[in-house]
Amino acid sequence: MREPMATLQSYFYYMGIGNGGSSFKDWVQEVMDDPSQRLQGAWRNSMYHNNLATWFESINRSQFMIVPMKYNTEYNKGTPPFHEYLWNHFGLQHAPARDDVKETSNVNPHPALEDDLGTHLYARLSSVMNNLTGPDRLARLFVNNNQNDDPPYLYGLKDASGLKGWKHNETAIADWIQDGW
Repeated sequence: MREPMATLQSYFYYMGIGNGGSSFKDWVQEVMDDPSQRLQGAWRNSMYHNNLATWFESINRSQFMIVPMKYNTEYNKGTPPFHEYLWNHFGLQHAPARDDVKETSNVNPHPALEDDLGTHLYARLSSVMNNLTGPDRLARLFVNNNQNDDPPYLYGLKDASGLKGWKHNETAIADWIQDGW
């Protein structure tokens, strides 16, 4: 999972949504003013809560691994990137030493998110996204004790707080999400 607004912006530029002349700011303004447009792929792609809740209806939550973006791209609080975990978990041969690897990523240049949207629209979008799929809402979904199954595996979540039952602690999980995406 990547921070939802960053996911939205990245998808906009990657898919060339603005090639018709619409700027990211104009497109976000249109989507904010007309919620029916939130059915578009770019918006749906960022709605982790709804997407995961739908999957959890059919598949036991404990079969999922949730991995915030920074756990894919960097060492986060001493936790190896997720690909290294997978190598070990499945007994795969490791890639050459990190110093010998030239890492590349699919990056499309674009302005910083707040520069792209402006302060007012950034705050408005942030509020909407946080209510729909923010860390607190996701943490409640992952902890949901009304389910008869175990929570998903939350990669990199550690008992740094000393809290009993930290895997079921919404605050600890929300903090882990916020810090990791």
